[in-house]
Amino acid sequence: MDYLSMVSEVCDSGERYISSAQNFIQAEIYCAKCEIYCRYLQNNREKAMVYREHFKEYNDRVFKLAVKILDSAIDNADSKLAEAALKTIETMKNTYPDFYKSYYLQLFGRMDDV
Repeated sequence: MDYLSMVSEVCDSGERYISSAQNFIQAEIYCAKCEIYCRYLQNNREKAMVYREHFKEYNDRVFKLAVKILDSAIDNADSKLAEAALKTIETMKNTYPDFYKSYYLQLFGRMDDV
């Protein structure tokens, strides 16, 4: 084997080693980013679940109160009170789309935060 072919083979071998090392480093970086993102999602999930439970508790209390008021209005034939109770229920129903938007935003966060 002549000197030039040995040098060429050593250079090729070194380049393959460097490329392999760079691939390994990129794989490690990717794994670390994945682990960080999983922890990020887990933390968001816990916060979002607390947020959902608070919303649900509050909404249930308001709904039960509105139903009691509606029942009372029906028993007493008070149309204005019944209308107010129905508006309260309608308003609560209309809050759900905004709630779920904020819930999922809190659950998944913004992609540029990662």
